[in-house]
Amino acid sequence: MTKALIFIYDGFADFEVNLLSFFLKSKNYEVETFTIESEKKVVTGESGFLFHPHKIISEIDYVDSYELFAVPGGPIFDVMNDNNLLNLVREFHVKDKWIAAICAGTALIAQARIMENINFSTSLSSEENDVQHIHDWKFKQDADVTVHGKFITAIGSAYVEFASQVIKELNLYEFGEESDTLAYFKNLN
Repeated sequence: MTKALIFIYDGFADFEVNLLSFFLKSKNYEVETFTIESEKKVVTGESGFLFHPHKIISEIDYVDSYELFAVPGGPIFDVMNDNNLLNLVREFHVKDKWIAAICAGTALIAQARIMENINFSTSLSSEENDVQHIHDWKFKQDADVTVHGKFITAIGSAYVEFASQVIKELNLYEFGEESDTLAYFKNLN
């Protein structure tokens, strides 16, 4: 079974990756969540829902078993200097795996210093003190979702398009399914 790994942390914007997880599960992906904590403990999402991670970071020992690494937005600035987390992001990049980040989740990818000359979309702006120095702002796109190489990035409000684009890039849609999926989840029927 093909697997995806989603990073969760206190306050993460759970709505930004819930649909992605749903789409992946519908395509027979095994979706695992993890935290950087030293023990498995409940994480509270932005919505107030409680999440029990599948793994802690020290239990992730074989990046090759995953096809995708996803990072939701939220108050990521509190955790994005964790060396183990940054090394994990870099390992996904070195192994040529898909990396998907939405909203403030892009700051983690940029902090890992793997987005050199990479176009990206994010809800963050260069005026925000926490991220002025992290992103190379000349590569920020005026698009809801941007795909550049093996990077998929999006603004936070484009979580439907983000999830759909990930499925498209992984070549998981059947003929006609992409437009039907977007129409359904955007209530365009």
